[in-house]
Amino acid sequence: MLLLLSLDVSTNNFSGKIPQEFAKLLALEVFDISLNPNMHESNEERGALPYFVTVDFKTLTQRNPDDKFRCPNARLSYNQGLVVLDPNYYFYRLCLCNIGYYGSGRTCFPCMEGGVCHDQMLPTQLMIIKEGYWPSSLHKNVTRLVRCSQALGTSPHVHTSCNPNGSCECGIDPDWLKETNGVIDRPFVTCNKSCLCQKGSRDRFCSLCEHGYYKQGILCHACHKSKASVYIIAVLLILSIVLITLGFFFHKKKRFLSVIFVFSQIIILTVLAMLQIIPAWFLELNVVALFIGLAGRGKGARGIMKTSVFYFQTFDALLSNTDVWPVEVLETQRYIGNVFNFRFSGLACEFPSLFTPLGELASLLILPLICILLVWFYFTFGYLVFKIFEYPDLKERRFRLRNTCLQLSVMTLNFTYFPIVKKTASTLTHCGEDNGQHYLREAPWMECEGYDYTILQVLGWLALPLYVIGVPFGLFLPLLHFNKVARRHEMPQQDQESLDSWLGSIYLPYKEEFRSYFEIIFLLRRMLIAFALSLINRASSFQTIAVCFVLLVALCFQLFFRPFNDSYQKFPLENTAETLVLLTLHFSFMNVRYAALNPDSSLPIIWMIALVNVVLLCGMVVSIIFLLKKADEIVHEARGHEEHVPVLGDGAGE
Repeated sequence: MLLLLSLDVSTNNFSGKIPQEFAKLLALEVFDISLNPNMHESNEERGALPYFVTVDFKTLTQRNPDDKFRCPNARLSYNQGLVVLDPNYYFYRLCLCNIGYYGSGRTCFPCMEGGVCHDQMLPTQLMIIKEGYWPSSLHKNVTRLVRCSQALGTSPHVHTSCNPNGSCECGIDPDWLKETNGVIDRPFVTCNKSCLCQKGSRDRFCSLCEHGYYKQGILCHACHKSKASVYIIAVLLILSIVLITLGFFFHKKKRFLSVIFVFSQIIILTVLAMLQIIPAWFLELNVVALFIGLAGRGKGARGIMKTSVFYFQTFDALLSNTDVWPVEVLETQRYIGNVFNFRFSGLACEFPSLFTPLGELASLLILPLICILLVWFYFTFGYLVFKIFEYPDLKERRFRLRNTCLQLSVMTLNFTYFPIVKKTASTLTHCGEDNGQHYLREAPWMECEGYDYTILQVLGWLALPLYVIGVPFGLFLPLLHFNKVARRHEMPQQDQESLDSWLGSIYLPYKEEFRSYFEIIFLLRRMLIAFALSLINRASSFQTIAVCFVLLVALCFQLFFRPFNDSYQKFPLENTAETLVLLTLHFSFMNVRYAALNPDSSLPIIWMIALVNVVLLCGMVVSIIFLLKKADEIVHEARGHEEHVPVLGDGAGE
């Protein structure tokens, strides 16, 4: 027996473990104990081999053609003799899944799309999730990997928060029950959750920002911590209100002092924001107030201001709809969006509850109501001031103050129309589906069920008739019709001035033949763009077709009719600005889509788009300055050295 070279005891009904006596057969080269299903170690040592035997991973064999795994044999420790044994001897614990499969033992699953399976290490073979993929699970069991860019409706080349390092692992749940009443259950697949999302992101598709982070596009960014306390910000807020009020009251009598008040405030707040002493949203709120103040000055600049608002709001929506922009452009876009589309992302760090889908829609719907209430609070305050101090021409002053408040109310509804329509459309769009679970496409972490979602839908369906349709057709169109704007030239001069002072912002920028309806067309254009950007998936080519179609129709109408009033006889400034804005938006949207589909050549295209828009922006700023200066000169020549009243009490003269 000591000289025995080969021993074959296969296909017998042996049981138990390999007897220790075989270790004494020093010449044994092949020991075949296969096809003895009852031979294995004791239950307390499941998967173990005798001390005189080592695993030989160089002899991995696939016993059956249908198996997705290979199992090793063993070697005698003292002479490296081959021990051929069944995988059942070690309960398949030493088996390895084939390349392209992952699992443990004889339980091997094909690698999911979006995963890499080449791990050949014990005790389990893991699946590595590729960068940009997220594990979709049903009842905590991962069933597929989802490309986050596709789920979020962006280009597949766009960086997302999902598995940023491409190193997350998935495998068989170590706690799964292998056998129940003799039937092998399908085990759960779980993934390492610590690396699924970029820092600051969590939940489905890494779409929810953690506390201390705010959302910009599809990514979460860390909040900039300001050094100012709440008390300092409150003092600055009060000081800002005082400076703006002084600027309004000194606007006519001390024009230079008024300019110093307003711009010194903006400059000081800009410096404080750059030093991170105050939060950026505080500066943005002041810029909004300044822009509204400029929009209310002088009917000569209303056309270019209307075009500017349309450009900024639409361009911000186009920017936020793709994620191929450099960091510098995204920072600029964040500022534009905060100011013109009332998306103060910095406030998400202070009031995160306002930046849930329900909070955003509710705050946007309440915003114009609050602004209008503040305007009429100012009217009450001014009324009391006039009465207490017994100003001369009290009745005329009250009338002008009322017209100014009406004007600001109309401007507020006009200014907030596009962001509210876009948010309403995003709320009412159909839900996405993931493993039988439906979620809100705008916020994938929110399920399309439950109390919050029901309230969100109620607000969305209420906003549709009351604001989306109600503002253009239920408010502006009746105002234009019942005030006989089409026959304004037949009114007495005093009635014309009174009507212009409060309703002029929605018809004075246009020529006589377009004044009774063009503002409605203008709002419809914004509505259709908002619907196209919100209701159609961002990755769909139909969205590109829809947006470009609206812009091209608007451009054709603009070139054919030229509806804007031009401030200069020799140069059609307003109509040229509107044409350039429509061309630039169409050019930008088309090229952004091309850049998203061709990332290798996207960088020069993106910077070309940025350069074109910077040139347009500079031209519009210069045009606004010239028009405001011209309006001031006209007012100054008309009034001479007469006594003036505060700007908010002199709406008729504007």
